[in-house]
Amino acid sequence: MTKTAADELSKIYKAEWRLEGEDISHIHAGYWRSDTPIEAIKAACENYMQEIIQGINIESGQRILDIGCGTGAAALFMAERHGCIVSGVDIIPLHIESVQKVIAKRRLEDKINAVCADILDLDFPEGEFDYIMALESMHHIHDKKTLFKKIGKWLKHGGCFLFSEMALHNRCSWLSGQLAGFMTGSRYLEQIDRYEEYLKEAGLNPVDMRDVTPQTLIKAHEWSERDGHRRLMEYLGATNGRGIAYALPIFLWLTMRSLRKSHWGLHFCRARKK
Repeated sequence: MTKTAADELSKIYKAEWRLEGEDISHIHAGYWRSDTPIEAIKAACENYMQEIIQGINIESGQRILDIGCGTGAAALFMAERHGCIVSGVDIIPLHIESVQKVIAKRRLEDKINAVCADILDLDFPEGEFDYIMALESMHHIHDKKTLFKKIGKWLKHGGCFLFSEMALHNRCSWLSGQLAGFMTGSRYLEQIDRYEEYLKEAGLNPVDMRDVTPQTLIKAHEWSERDGHRRLMEYLGATNGRGIAYALPIFLWLTMRSLRKSHWGLHFCRARKK
């Protein structure tokens, strides 16, 4: 995804995905539990964060790095709900502008710091963070191996890397791979098995890697159907050009077919520094 396309996409999120009564946008798929109504996008976004940190003993004052922090929803969740100190990084200026406005409005300057930068250009002291998060952002990173090694350095011993990631499966066909790249706006999708290799090379022990596509992407598709996929058409227009959205029905059919056949999907992953 180009930076221009990402800026356009962020405007769509700000305008259309903002939750009622909220001053931030949740830039991720949402997680629908068995009892979550399909229209309950706010509950799905809340579920998503709860699932990401499930089983983790998070304490007030712990330091977190949020890679690809978007408009700050995850950072706010960790700062306000758990009292954590969060450093957010995102390459899109509009995202950081939104985060900084919310930080000022909620007087969270002592809890959240957000900078506009390419995470590969940054460095932090060894053992700086208790947790590092990357929610649906790693597939936009071209040099994952280098970043994983940095993450291994930045985490404290016993610290945890929590990430959700779009990835291909071993059974993925060429067409499904192309569709996945098209729908995610990414040229850097990889096999999920590669992530386990990156983790181990970085001195991180994979604890949990699970496919949550049925509860996330497939349900998000059903939620999007409620208004004729208007938001999705705008997303595809921003990431692939306006004309491509007219072919949406066939692309959606092929995409849902590839997701249901488990050719690719969204995964919740957790790894601990040895």
